[in-house]
Amino acid sequence: MGASLRGVVELNLLFLLAGIAILWGMRGFRSLLDLLDLLGLALALGLGSVSVLATLVLVAGGGLPAAVIVALALAVLVAGSGVALAARRGVPRRLGRLPISPGTCFALAAALGALVVLVGLFRVARVAPLGGGDSWQFWVPKAKLIYFTGGIGDPLFTTLPGPNYPLLVPALFAMDFRFMGSADAAELAVQNWFLYAAFVLAAAPVLRRLVPAWLAWLFVAATAVIPQLDARVLNAQADWTLDILFALTALLGIGWLRTGERWQLWSFGILLSAVFATLREGELLAACLCLGIAAASRRSRRRVWPRLFGVGAAAYALNVPWRIWWTSRGLPSDLPGGGFHLHQLLTHRSLIWPSLMDVLQPLFSATMWLVFVPTALVASAACLTLAGPARDTAVVYLTTFVLAVAGLTWVGWSDPGGLVGSLNPLPRVVGSLVLLSTVLAPLLIDPLLRRSKPLTRSAETATRSEPIPSAPSI
Repeated sequence: MGASLRGVVELNLLFLLAGIAILWGMRGFRSLLDLLDLLGLALALGLGSVSVLATLVLVAGGGLPAAVIVALALAVLVAGSGVALAARRGVPRRLGRLPISPGTCFALAAALGALVVLVGLFRVARVAPLGGGDSWQFWVPKAKLIYFTGGIGDPLFTTLPGPNYPLLVPALFAMDFRFMGSADAAELAVQNWFLYAAFVLAAAPVLRRLVPAWLAWLFVAATAVIPQLDARVLNAQADWTLDILFALTALLGIGWLRTGERWQLWSFGILLSAVFATLREGELLAACLCLGIAAASRRSRRRVWPRLFGVGAAAYALNVPWRIWWTSRGLPSDLPGGGFHLHQLLTHRSLIWPSLMDVLQPLFSATMWLVFVPTALVASAACLTLAGPARDTAVVYLTTFVLAVAGLTWVGWSDPGGLVGSLNPLPRVVGSLVLLSTVLAPLLIDPLLRRSKPLTRSAETATRSEPIPSAPSI
């Protein structure tokens, strides 16, 4: 292993330790298997929290030398460990037990298949040249400026394309450069590989707490054969980071809505702040998701809404310093087309349909994203006929999906120049909705499978007489 590759691995191990401390503080670990099961989520939480803190350091005028990066990770680690010790959460000492069943065996086979793809993808990522136009126009150059000049204060930083784009991705790449020991961009693809590995190893365990293991792994492992996967991993653009963080955020939000477990709410907030800090479109997607969860929890709004919007506001507040930074320097608005101008929108009415097609065609393209979106849409429509958590999940998904499609259509409609060739962001950003469909499809399909099972007369009578459970106390 070369020094550059070793540096990327060491940085992600640092993220992993920080994330383990976060989970230890929020929920603890019942066994060593429980800890092993949540390593993917720990990596995602550690990466998100440390990267968001790194953006605050940059906005405050600081740089990201190795000492600062280690200090940020240690701060997260100490905070999480302190909460765990205060709550008297012990260190897991027993191994735990893995239930064996035909479903578990299928899940293990699917997980092994995903692992094989991950190994092959890693072998490619560590040697493949970086692709993506935006990678070389501003994402990597911004990271190099942070690495070489020690921050974002250099005037050249604001002259690069997308000067008001959020800082998480350049900060993450700059931290990679620091641990690599050089600004050689080849190994940055390995950082994207770690993101995908975190997604696979985080989504399946969270889903497995809500649906059978075989169903969870069926969809998570299927992401390993998405035609767009290799291009996403080998490009140093922010879209893949946004896709993964948004899908995990949505999954944790629905997990909290179903179980009322506070650790899922706090994890939701941590990753939501990272979504805000990744791309401008992240603000749109985050708002759509929060509105979707609010729509699904309207019956228990007095318990859910204050916590939901409180955590959402706190996540957004961490990104307010960056907004103050670029607006104080007279940079253009981060809204598409430079802002909301009704006259301009009315003038561009002819772009509504092309913009909508730019969003819908990739979503339903099997050669790009397989059939995750149609599957989730059909399952959610069927779940609307059910009651309880099944319908709530369908409302979250459909509300988020429809609002996001409308919002992305507005992005293209309001910015005529953005619909030209490779400048068009819409076919790339829809990946977030595809991964959203992937992680929510098992939650939508499971109640349909259970409903299709024939009931005995006594079970049917018991089902009819049993009252519908109320929303969990949160």
